[in-house]
Amino acid sequence: MSKKIKYLLIILIIGILLYVGVSFISVHNFLSPKRAKIDFPDTLNLVHKDIEFKTSDNINIKGWFFPSDSVNSTKAIILCHGWTANRYETLPRVKFLLKAGYNVLTYDARACGESGGDLISLGYYEANDLLAAIDYLKSKGIKKIAADGISQGGATIVFASEKSKDLQCIIIESCFDELRNAVNNRFSSMLHIPGAIGSALMIPIAKDKLGVSVDEIAPIKVIGKIDISVFVMSGEADTRTTKEETKKLFNAVNDTKQLWLVPNAIHEDLYRVNTVEYEKRVLEFLKENIVTEFDGKATDSYGFLTFMDEQGEGFIRTGNTTYLQTLNKISRVSDGAVAEYLDGVIERIIENRPADFIKFIYKIKSKEDENNLDIAFLYSLIGIKEESLEKFNSVKKKLQNSVKENKELQNYLLKIFEKAEKWK
Repeated sequence: MSKKIKYLLIILIIGILLYVGVSFISVHNFLSPKRAKIDFPDTLNLVHKDIEFKTSDNINIKGWFFPSDSVNSTKAIILCHGWTANRYETLPRVKFLLKAGYNVLTYDARACGESGGDLISLGYYEANDLLAAIDYLKSKGIKKIAADGISQGGATIVFASEKSKDLQCIIIESCFDELRNAVNNRFSSMLHIPGAIGSALMIPIAKDKLGVSVDEIAPIKVIGKIDISVFVMSGEADTRTTKEETKKLFNAVNDTKQLWLVPNAIHEDLYRVNTVEYEKRVLEFLKENIVTEFDGKATDSYGFLTFMDEQGEGFIRTGNTTYLQTLNKISRVSDGAVAEYLDGVIERIIENRPADFIKFIYKIKSKEDENNLDIAFLYSLIGIKEESLEKFNSVKKKLQNSVKENKELQNYLLKIFEKAEKWK
């Protein structure tokens, strides 16, 4: 064997050893804890409470709770930071949310800041942290909850939303569609080498440490299963979470959704890039998707039911199902005034657009409990029956006729009416 070949072999072996070593080190750095001492910046002059709670897998999570500027507000938003960051990252957003009437909870995800845990999983196991934060708010009597997450925080929210029915809407910022793409993009944009080559060994090493395949850490595989409104935003010039990947993630959402590609922004704090527009868009999204408090007479300071009446008239004329989606959210509020309001609305709808209504409530196929629109529909039918059996039979015939070409909907209605008829 010639010296030249020997040297080449030695260089090749050294290169392979370096590649293996760098891969192990990279995975270690990518997934290892990022501890930090967290002291509240008193210069912010914000009323807050230091909180901690445990996750279902026994990780201790530390954070801050900020009470709303509105007295006795029962709505809140949870802020989730990005990879290797901590609750400091989301702190600038707190003030405008408090002013708008939201309680705010922000915390250090596992293995970050002052929280426990020995492994960062890019949102997969962090979902348990968010579920525990939701339980904390519910224990304080707060039921109307949204979540906003940056990058890994967005993925955390998507994974948690699949497991929880307590979030009314979510905002995901700069969130990757698949972790494999996120890793590949970083190799391509930062080291200028093909991602598939750079990450080839990292991916099986990461699987061994995480106990789950990297391919399972893919919000795009989960987001279509979520039945709440989603606001997707990302930087138009982001090379780590590309515009094309953001659009794929957005297109996978099946419920109501919004997309904002922030001009000239990269993978960074979108709030800092365009503060005024960010606040405007986020508050509009939250107002549309978090049901506001009622004072007991089916009215509120935001004129919400007046707005709903106007939307209802639009639905009667055009059939825009946004109204029905909002109505479904209202039906989750346990309030006598709301139930009374719903009865009147449902009667108007089945009088004017019965087929559209039946198609919608059949589509949502909600779990049967007292907080869903299909159950509100059943209660309305029971009320009609108690008022007049003749009217009940007339409504039944009209509804059946409205979907007579659709056997599935006919069968669905039959079951609903059987329940109403059995009610004593």
